[in-house]
Amino acid sequence: MRYMLHLSYDGTKYHGWQRQVKVKTVQETLEHYLSEVLKQDIRLIGCGRTDAGVHATQYFAHFDIEEAHHVDFLFRINKRLPGDIAIHGCHEVELNSHARFDVLSRSYSYFVHLHKTPSLSMYSGLYPHEIKYEDRMVRAIRMLLMYNEYRAYCRRPDKMNTTICHFSDARLYTYASSDRWRFDFTANRFLTGMIRLLVGELLAIGQGLVSLESFAHHLSTGDTLEKHRAVDPQGLHLTRVVLPYLNIKPISAPFDIDAQSNGWVEMH
Repeated sequence: MRYMLHLSYDGTKYHGWQRQVKVKTVQETLEHYLSEVLKQDIRLIGCGRTDAGVHATQYFAHFDIEEAHHVDFLFRINKRLPGDIAIHGCHEVELNSHARFDVLSRSYSYFVHLHKTPSLSMYSGLYPHEIKYEDRMVRAIRMLLMYNEYRAYCRRPDKMNTTICHFSDARLYTYASSDRWRFDFTANRFLTGMIRLLVGELLAIGQGLVSLESFAHHLSTGDTLEKHRAVDPQGLHLTRVVLPYLNIKPISAPFDIDAQSNGWVEMH
C-alpha cells in the first residue's frame, strides 16, 4: 500500500528536507518517528528538496507499507513529532503515485523586511537597503512569465538535466507599513537556489544596482551572472504543492496574523 503524507514544517532547526550525513533534516526526523509508530522501517520520498532554514507551509511525501495504518495514526504520530513538524493528512494513493514526479505546480513566497525586527528574524530575510525603484521590480517580476530558460539563476546548472522552468504566476506585494515585501512565485519546477537568486536580483533592481535590460539578457540567454546575490534562506516558504489527485489547500499561511489583517497589497 502507498500513502501520501500532507505535512508542514518550520525549517529553522533543520538542514533542509533531504536526509544527509551527520546533520538533522526533516526527512530523517519524520522517518524516525514514523518507523516507531508503524513498527517497521519507513522510507519517505518527498515532493522536492528545501535548503537549510527554509520552511514549508505545504509539503507532500509518500511511503509504502504492507498493512493499513491505524485509525488513530495522525494523533499518535503528531503526539511524538517535535512541535515544528505537523502531519495534516495521510491519504492512500495508487502504487504508481509519486510525491515528486507527479507534482503539477509548486508555489513559493519569499518575505523581506527592511528594518531589523526580532519577531521576523526566523521567517523573513533582512534587507536593510533603500528600495528606490519599486516599479522596476514589478516590471522585472512580470518578465518571469515571458521566459523559460533559468540557467543563469541556478546554483549548479551543469548538474541539471534541464534548466527549463515554466512560470504560471509571479507577483510582488508590499505590507501596509511599506517596510516589508513578499515575492510570490508559481511554476512547474524550480532549480537549485533559483528563487533566492531571483529575489536577490529583483531587490538589486529595486536598489538600482541591476538594470531591467541586464535582467532580461540573463533570462533570454542563460549567461552566467557576474555576481550572485542570493538572499538568506529563512525568508523562503514553500506554500503550495498541487498533485493531480490531491489538490488540497494549505492548512495555514505564512504569517497568519498578516494574512488575516489583509495587510498585503499587490504592487502594479
